[in-house]
Amino acid sequence: MYGFWRLVGKHPITRPQYAEWLGNTPWTPKHPLPDGPVQLTWQDGIVVAIFQLLIWLHLEPIPFLGVIVFAYAYLTPCALYLRILKQHKAAYSICFLLLIPLIGGEHSLFLHSFSLLTGLVISQISLPKSLETCIQKMRHGDTPQIIVTNSNIERGPTSRMPMVTPQRFLSRPESVALSLLIGMFSSILFNHPGTADFLQSPTSGMMLIGLPIIVYLGCYLNKHQAPLSITGRIKTGKFIIPKFDSIFIAPLLVLSVTLILLPVLKASTIPPELIIGTTISYTLIILLNVGPTEAEFNLTGAHQIRDIRQIPRRQQTRVR
Repeated sequence: MYGFWRLVGKHPITRPQYAEWLGNTPWTPKHPLPDGPVQLTWQDGIVVAIFQLLIWLHLEPIPFLGVIVFAYAYLTPCALYLRILKQHKAAYSICFLLLIPLIGGEHSLFLHSFSLLTGLVISQISLPKSLETCIQKMRHGDTPQIIVTNSNIERGPTSRMPMVTPQRFLSRPESVALSLLIGMFSSILFNHPGTADFLQSPTSGMMLIGLPIIVYLGCYLNKHQAPLSITGRIKTGKFIIPKFDSIFIAPLLVLSVTLILLPVLKASTIPPELIIGTTISYTLIILLNVGPTEAEFNLTGAHQIRDIRQIPRRQQTRVR
């Protein structure tokens, strides 16, 4: 699609050799890119107008379908690139603007036009800064990426042990924004007649929050064991081990909120798909922001030390 290629085919972040070459030149955002701009130009308007004319001639006269498709195809990778290049506010603003017109199944031309036009304005303002960030990273030998790998973890003075920081994978504002986006996207996916029947089932609430809770606990319990079994806690009288049991605070809070809030939402006039989106959003917000981080739990979780038999043989000498 033209809108997708218009950004992906021109942005240096998808072309490492092009970005590296730009990094070796005195290029700045004040100058045009040698291989064509990533921002929209008047020539793009002509191409989109031709597409729209062909749609009117050969398909049903859907108002501005070509313009809407172009905007979605252009803004979707734009939001991803802005997120990778640390333009968080612009990236999540564009994502919200892309999803808002689709919620509820009402395809209002005015709402689509306003949201997409606002998203295009934000993208055109933010892209020059993202280009500068991309080229600066290449000049410093740091390839832009969205996932932290072992190669870019800050290491201590001995260069053997990475410096563990109790930071979360996502900042709190970003985790809230991402949770809301996932909830909005879920509302769009569940916008069909069978959603009401699913929501009225007694186990619907547990099904919506069960999978996130299982994944959440699995991230902590996959590598660690409880210091005492249930029988051991009863015999010793240590029913609660605060440092270890802190990982259960978020799941218990999710269950409590669901038991209180979900019946109220079901009794209201809120559409079923919005109830599902709301449930998923607050579940993720709580799980991503409440409780210890993985680094904190690894260091201070009061869990059992891993069995030496599970350690590779070549590492057992150092452990002993």
